[in-house]
Amino acid sequence: MNYPEQSQTWYTILEAKDYLRVSVSTLRNAIKAGHLKSTRSNGNVGKILIKGIWLEEFILREDSKWTSLER
Repeated sequence: MNYPEQSQTWYTILEAKDYLRVSVSTLRNAIKAGHLKSTRSNGNVGKILIKGIWLEEFILREDSKWTSLER
């Protein structure tokens, strides 16, 4: 399956917030709730990294409730 280039790109949490036009806290809440996949650049202590395809999957999920994540 061929994915657009941005699907294969890794985003920091700051880049992801700009890509989705949401707040950092929304992304952190989505990650914590298990709605958005992420990894860290250096085990448990590195920067949060999110693959573009994971951002797209998050957007497309029917049960993504943006307002409930904005706290």
